[in-house]
Amino acid sequence: MPKVVFTLKSPSAQSASLSGAKGATLAKMTKAGLPIPSGFVISTKAFQAISRKISAQLKGLKDLDASDLKALQKISDNIRQIIEAYELPKDTIAQIKRAYNALGKPAISVRSSSTTEDLRNTSFAGQYDTFLNVSNIDDLIQNTKNVWASLYSPHAIGYSLINKISYTKAKMAVVIQQQLTPN
Repeated sequence: MPKVVFTLKSPSAQSASLSGAKGATLAKMTKAGLPIPSGFVISTKAFQAISRKISAQLKGLKDLDASDLKALQKISDNIRQIIEAYELPKDTIAQIKRAYNALGKPAISVRSSSTTEDLRNTSFAGQYDTFLNVSNIDDLIQNTKNVWASLYSPHAIGYSLINKISYTKAKMAVVIQQQLTPN
C-alpha cells in the first residue's frame, strides 16, 4: 500500500491535495520553524478508499434540497453508518500506529482538514469535527472515521449545496497533533 501518513515535517504534508488546507498550512508553518505542536497527517489517500464505498450516496447529494433537513439528516446518517463500519486496511493502521508511537503516545487532537475547507468565497470554519485529548490508538482510529463522516454532516452538506461545492471533489485529511496542556 502507498504511504498515506506523513509527519508535519514531511515535504509531502505541505500539499493541500494530500493534507487538506489546515494540514498543508501546519506543515508549512512547521517548515518555517514556527512553534507548532508535533504531529502527522492521515492523508486524503486514506480517505479515497472510503469515498469509493459511499459513491452511490454522494451521487444522490446533487438532487437534495438544502432546506430539506430530514433528507439531509437521512443521507448523513446513511453515510456515517458506512464510514463507521469501514475497516481501515491493515497497512494504513500500521502507518497510523507508527506515527502515533513516534510522537510518544501523548494525548492528541484529531482534527479535520478538508481540501474544500477554505475556498475563495466560502469557509467551512466550524463545520467539521475535532476531537481533543484522545489518548489511545483505538480512539484515534475511531475519531479518524468520525472526522471523515463530519464531511457529510447535515450542516456541511447543506452549506455545500447552497454554495454549489461539489462533493465529488471534496476530500478529507486528518491532522493529528500533540495536545497542548497548561503548565
